[in-house]
Amino acid sequence: MQAIVMVNDKASCNLKCNHCFLSYTGKRGPEDTSGLISSLKSQGYDIWLSGSELLTDTNYLKCIRQTGRSYVMTNGILLLRDKSLYDKLSENDIDEIRISRHYGIASDLDSAPIDISSEVCVEAKNRNFRVGFMEVVTDDNYNLVKEMCIDAYVLDADSVGFINYVGSKRLNGDKRQEFFDSVQNQRKIFEKEELEILLHGDFGPRLGSKGEKLEKYCPAVHEQVVITPNNKIFGCPFLLES
Repeated sequence: MQAIVMVNDKASCNLKCNHCFLSYTGKRGPEDTSGLISSLKSQGYDIWLSGSELLTDTNYLKCIRQTGRSYVMTNGILLLRDKSLYDKLSENDIDEIRISRHYGIASDLDSAPIDISSEVCVEAKNRNFRVGFMEVVTDDNYNLVKEMCIDAYVLDADSVGFINYVGSKRLNGDKRQEFFDSVQNQRKIFEKEELEILLHGDFGPRLGSKGEKLEKYCPAVHEQVVITPNNKIFGCPFLLES
């Protein structure tokens, strides 16, 4: 069973992206988070930390190490401003940085410009970190999969992961299938060792895939719980309520 522990809310972030799906309020401090991790681990849970920008409080890095994970998710801004953060990541056995990079739609989302993730990627790779890009896909950029993959490869990123937009521009129908086909084409071009191309489960199963035949494709409730800072429990991080 997987437990996703949400540690902070929109107000804790250094950006105000208009696509942010965090609807709860509040913050779970690092000490409280550490205690919850210990409790969940004793019950056999596989734990992930999430929320807004975890690097706004570097004490969360110890919590990430406690979960057994070796990566941090970030928008990259703080790493660009303060390179000493790389040393703190290494001190906590974190060797992978997953950066938000919204190709073609960053300005629409009021997210960090892609120049920031480019600079952080180059710096991180020079310091021997693995780097993954996390790309939100909407009906404005779903047809740019090839360009996104080439972009990530040129920057020497190790992976690019796609997440379906939560909102009115969410991919459905023919656009969703066209997107899947583009991803499959790029997977034929790039070996995993060159560039791993990942899909988040919120796209749903691809037509004709093994996932389509599974009765419980979505892990919500059956295999996954999400815990907010105010200790409310949900099945999916994209279906949170206040």
